Amino acid sequence: MNRAVDIVTMPEEHDRAAHPMNEHETQMLADDLLRLATWEPSRLEPGLWEAASGVGDDADALVDRLLAFRRSVTAAATASSSE
Repeated sequence: MNRAVDIVTMPEEHDRAAHPMNEHETQMLADDLLRLATWEPSRLEPGLWEAASGVGDDADALVDRLLAFRRSVTAAATASSSE
């Protein structure tokens, strides 16, 4: 978890290249990591726990899965608002 927080909040150059994200996505992932570390899974947004589950100690995989989850939620919200 600590490495994932570093990748999101204090990325080194290779982290930026491996996990490109905009400022809004960075903030969303930082919030998600905080919630994952402090909240009970039942209180999390639907899908967030599933996105984070099964990565073990692989911080890069955790960041990638959370970013994919956030992007899918954003895409779904954008699609439904444009209908």
